Amino acid sequence: MAIASRYSDLIEPADADQVFMLYHYGTDFEDGAVDPVRMTDGVRRWRDAEHFLETLDEACENEATAAELQRLWQRFRSVCGIGSDFREALPPPTVFRRTAKRIVAASCAGFVEGMTKNSVRVRERWLPYLNWLGRLRNHDTIISFNYDRVIELLRPEVRGDGGNVHEWAAHVAGIDGSISDLELASEAQSAGLPTLLKLHGSVDWVVAGDKVERREWNRSLLGAANEPAIATPGPLKMTMAEGFFQRLWKHAEIRLTGADQIYVLGFRFPESDAHPRERLLRAIHANQGGKLRVNVILGPDVLGKDSRRVLDLLEWSVTPSRLILDPKARAEFRVEDTGVGVDERVILAQALFVEDFLTLWANATDMPPARPAAV
Repeated sequence: MAIASRYSDLIEPADADQVFMLYHYGTDFEDGAVDPVRMTDGVRRWRDAEHFLETLDEACENEATAAELQRLWQRFRSVCGIGSDFREALPPPTVFRRTAKRIVAASCAGFVEGMTKNSVRVRERWLPYLNWLGRLRNHDTIISFNYDRVIELLRPEVRGDGGNVHEWAAHVAGIDGSISDLELASEAQSAGLPTLLKLHGSVDWVVAGDKVERREWNRSLLGAANEPAIATPGPLKMTMAEGFFQRLWKHAEIRLTGADQIYVLGFRFPESDAHPRERLLRAIHANQGGKLRVNVILGPDVLGKDSRRVLDLLEWSVTPSRLILDPKARAEFRVEDTGVGVDERVILAQALFVEDFLTLWANATDMPPARPAAV
C-alpha cells in the first residue's frame, strides 16, 4: 500500500496491512485481488470504504460487531492460506479504529506532501483555486468537509490599494471559541480575510483528552501517539459534530441562513451523511432572503442522477424559488442573460466542472482591493 510505505516510519506496516487486507477482503476484492494467486475469494460485508469505517466505529460500541470482525480476519487468514504473513488477531476495536483514521489522514496528507505555498503558485492545476481564493473577502465563508490542507496551502498574491501586492489566505476558524481563537478571528476580519470552516476536522488537528487541539502541520502527527481529529463515517462522526465541532457547525448555519449567494461546489449531500444533510438543508431553508441565489456546480451533466437529486433537495429547501436547469445557465454575475428577475429566489444548475466555474467566477466578479494582512 503506497500510503503505508510512504509513512512506514509512523504507521507500523503490520498494522496498516490488517486495515488494508480486511477492507479488501470484505469488499470481495472488488478493486482486484491484492495477490491474484492467493487472494481471490473474499466476502461482501461492506459496500465501500465509508461503510467499512462505519463498521469499525460500531465495533467500538458493539461486542457482536467486534467479534464478527475477528471472525472475518481469521477467515481471511485461513481461506487465503497466508496466516503466517499477518498477525493472528485484530487489536482491540478502539486501537484498530484509530489506526484506520491515521491511514485516512495519511491518505489526505499524502497527495500534498512536500507542497508549499510557493510551489503551489507555479502549478497550473492549482491556478483556478488560487484565483478564486484571491477574490474572496471577509464577507465570504468557505464550508468544507475535507480533512486535507489544500485551502490552507493557497496563498495567492493579490494587489491592494496603491498597487501593492500582498499575500492572501483563508482564516481557519477556531474550534473552541477560546480568547486566542476570538482574537485571531477579529484580526482576520479586520484584514478582510475570508473564513474557512472545516466541519469534519483536519489532518493537523488532534484529539487531546476532552478537547481538540490545532497543531502546526508536521508528518509526525500521523504517529501512534496522536488521534487525528477527523470525523470519519460512523456513530462517532455525529458525536464529534455535536461535540468538538459544534461551534463550527453553528457558525456555518448562521452564514447559510443569512447568505445571499450559496455555491455548492462538487458536494452531493451523500446519502450516507444524514447529519450534515439535515443541518445544512435546514439552515438553507431558514434563509428567507428575497434575492437568494444557489449555484450548483456538479459537472456538465446537469440532468444526471447526482445533479437531479441535489437539485430536488434544494428545491424543497429553497421555497419559493425558481429552478433554472439549462446547460447554458449563467452564474449570478450574468443573471441578465437568464431573464430571471432580480427579486426572485433562484437555483442555478451550472453545466461546468468546479475548476471551470472558479475560473469564470474569478474573471467576471469585481472585488474590492486587498489590504495588508498578517496570515
